[in-house]
Order: sequence, then structure tokens, then C-alpha cells
Amino acid sequence: MIRRTFAYCRFEIIAALSVGLFLTIASALPGPLEAQTTGTATLTVHVAGARNAKGKIRVALFRDGKGFPNDASQAVHTQAADIDPQTLSAQVVFADLRTGVYAVSVFHD
Repeated sequence: MIRRTFAYCRFEIIAALSVGLFLTIASALPGPLEAQTTGTATLTVHVAGARNAKGKIRVALFRDGKGFPNDASQAVHTQAADIDPQTLSAQVVFADLRTGVYAVSVFHD
């Protein structure tokens, strides 16, 4: 059973909004970015401030609201990353994503 604190739930909401906002803005930019866009994108999720280096950081990427944020079986992609013990951070990269709006759910397992 995963116990969630208010700060953790707030982090999930902020992460989801930030990623959604970034991808929405990036897909709406005119000019040179448009000429370089091939219909796919790479999304890098940086997670900082883990309480410790035990376990893994798990990230679920959702294309729509179905299953978000708790049902990773509904995610379009999921990945796990080791936590760097020096910086207590992790990084997950999702490559070759269709451009669009996504939501990200992050938890420390």
C-alpha cells in the first residue's frame, strides 16, 4: 500500500501540469520549431528531492485522463529509474512520442 502525503500529491499535480503546459506550448510555437518538427518528441522527466536512494522512481505517462494518476495499467508508457545516491535525483526519458498533451505521474517505490 502506498501512503501519500499532501506534499507528494501536490508534486504529482504540479508535475502533470508542468509537462502538459510545456508540450502544449511547444506544439503551438510557430516558425523554426514547426519546420523541425517530425511529429514526434522526446520528454525528459527530472525528479529531484527523493527522501533517500532506496527503491526506484517510477514514472507513468498518460495520453488522456483515463487512469491518471494512480492506475499505471492505463498509461501509454511506464519506466523506472534508479535514484542517484549523491543527488537524490533520477531521470526518465520517453522518446519518439507523438506531439500532444500528456500527464505524468511520479512515485518513489
